[in-house]
Amino acid sequence: MFERQMREFQQQLPQFPTEPQNLPNMPELHFGGTLKPGQLGQPTEPLNKISQKLPAQPTMPHVPPPELVEMPRKVNKMEQLQLIEDIWDDIPAEVPLHVTVDPHITLKETLLDFQTKFNLQQKIRNFHQNYIFYFHQLNKIEQDLYKKLYQSAIQKDEGLCVDEFHFSKQQFIKVRDAVLYDHPELWWLEPYRMSFAGNEVDYVELLMQKRWHISEMEKKFQEYQQIIHQDLKEYSATQKLFFFQSFMAKTQEYKDEQFTSKNIYGALVNKKAICLGFAKLFKYLCDYYQIKCIVVDGQAFFGNKRESHAWNMVEIDSFWYHVDPTWNLHDCYNSRYLCVDDRLFFKDHQLNSNYKFEKCDSMKHNYFQVQKRRVYGANYIERFKQVIKFQLIELKDVRSGVFFDIEKEITKEEIQQAVDIVKIQCKTNFDIVNLSIRHNVIRFKIRK
Repeated sequence: MFERQMREFQQQLPQFPTEPQNLPNMPELHFGGTLKPGQLGQPTEPLNKISQKLPAQPTMPHVPPPELVEMPRKVNKMEQLQLIEDIWDDIPAEVPLHVTVDPHITLKETLLDFQTKFNLQQKIRNFHQNYIFYFHQLNKIEQDLYKKLYQSAIQKDEGLCVDEFHFSKQQFIKVRDAVLYDHPELWWLEPYRMSFAGNEVDYVELLMQKRWHISEMEKKFQEYQQIIHQDLKEYSATQKLFFFQSFMAKTQEYKDEQFTSKNIYGALVNKKAICLGFAKLFKYLCDYYQIKCIVVDGQAFFGNKRESHAWNMVEIDSFWYHVDPTWNLHDCYNSRYLCVDDRLFFKDHQLNSNYKFEKCDSMKHNYFQVQKRRVYGANYIERFKQVIKFQLIELKDVRSGVFFDIEKEITKEEIQQAVDIVKIQCKTNFDIVNLSIRHNVIRFKIRK
């Protein structure tokens, strides 16, 4: 191989004549005066003009040496799979797995040389800003199914054969829900219709509608998507969450409709969804604005009744909080379930215990706390008096009430006693009107 390359190099060199050629006429040099011993006569023309008349010397063109090209080595199937595993393992835990891939490329069938691996890494890192939680809660085999299910969803495959995993229905549902909860942007994915070989799932239908119908729906979704992409750089994290909550409360209603009530298409475009659809939309908004958010499910208590329910958990400044966008829909300005701790939230909610969740043990970014309208502790009446005094200065028709974060129910008599004391202390005559108490949230207006 090296001798062949040298021959090619020699062929590229310029060819020079082997026989003498007629040289061009050289200019004659004329010296003036008579030469004396030891003295050189002076030329009649300057030397620089004489040199300009000399013919140009031929120059050899620069020919770069040939590059030694290493022939590509064939990669066997086991190495292909290992390279794919390396790429997935390179992704840190907090980077989403949203991949923009050519639908004609099947990862496991592609020859993954260095350049191909590099290109694939770039595609994997071209991601929607998802916070991935459930993927890292799965074991190795479950993660393999997660990846396969996710790739098929991105490519909008109509179905997927999963017989190689030998999963029961319950095992498959666990992985399916992990993909759906981590990736609310895959609203067209609905892997609920399964076929079985004995007790094992061998095939699953993936799409909620036919491909052509999904393409039409996607155009409509893109139009509505622009509405929520606002410039919120000046907002704090709690203000952003309240913005999401307000948007949902103003535009959507709780209603179960076929196909779309459990995904963000139903919540955003049709403006109708159930708790799971609202929780996915809330995560979708948090992902876009880079707030860590998880969709969780469990049960909610209504008196003596329990019902399946879904909500969110968010992280702000290293603290985790519960958010229930469904229960905040009816009165977003008194969002009692916006950034609350376990102590308060688990009075009427219960998490499913299939996964390990972070503890929510802070009220620092609680909605009422941030507004300075949360009163708590043994001296809660004193704190409430300060709120009333502030209202006397502002005299605004406040839509947000005061949250009494105490173990017992607050009464109208206690409120009136606090008002009477403030009247005496401030030497001001006023009344509170439109007083209402719901779930220990007090709403009122001050009238002088």
